[in-house]
Amino acid sequence: MRFTLALIKTMLRAGYYAPGHPEAKKGLTDLHSEFVLLMGDRAELTYMVTVTADDRAITIDGYDDAPLPLERVMKQDATSLFVPKFLEFFDRWNLLSFSLKATISPEEFHTFLVLMSQPPEASQGTTDAAKRLTQAFLDQHIIHVSTVLNDDIVGKERRLPWRLKMALSRLRRDLRMLPLYKGASPEEIQRIKTQIIDDVVRPIRQAGFVKDFLVNCDLVAADVDLMDERQVQEAILTSLPEERLSCWNHSSSTKRCPWKTCRLRSGRMWRREDSQTACWPVKTST
Repeated sequence: MRFTLALIKTMLRAGYYAPGHPEAKKGLTDLHSEFVLLMGDRAELTYMVTVTADDRAITIDGYDDAPLPLERVMKQDATSLFVPKFLEFFDRWNLLSFSLKATISPEEFHTFLVLMSQPPEASQGTTDAAKRLTQAFLDQHIIHVSTVLNDDIVGKERRLPWRLKMALSRLRRDLRMLPLYKGASPEEIQRIKTQIIDDVVRPIRQAGFVKDFLVNCDLVAADVDLMDERQVQEAILTSLPEERLSCWNHSSSTKRCPWKTCRLRSGRMWRREDSQTACWPVKTST
């Protein structure tokens, strides 16, 4: 994927020109055109740090049906050189993922890349760096890029798969940003809210992932002012295709617990269960 290598080089300032140079601006315009061509009818492209017990890697989500390891889309010599540097780039901003929406304009794309390619500062890699990055996004009206920072991760006390933690964390972060859209009408806020949920839920294809997402929605709604947990669940269900609807039937070994309580099930996963979500229909990929 030629676009990815060019994007990484731009963010790492591996080119020949300073950001304000005319050739650099032309390069960013060309890169945006390449991005648009790459996306086609895809909604967004996500670069994510994937953490396992003994390793970290970068995956690309949104291009194919399944996440692609960065190493798979780059030649070996480029992989050995740029993957470690790209991981350092994520660390510099205290960043775990960023998602580029297909609808981003050339101007916003340019602003985003100039911001992210700034040279390191003493506070980068810290909570302060993450806060400054969030504020810079707001100040420069970067709204077609969604990020997840280290401090955003939810569910640390629950034994959840990494991708589920990332999806829940992104949804929580994006919803928490809604009050910052000052001057937006209630209708505009509702449209943005719907789009946020759709962007996070759209890539979900596995039935088990959907169920785990729903029963852990308390992690999303805990400190989101504009939506409670039930509203988050309803919005998620609404955003999934009708043709993939099936009934969620609990096995006989599953016991229903009081509302807003957690239990360890099957020794593998923390799940929240209650008399409401247990009977809800959910979408599946089967």
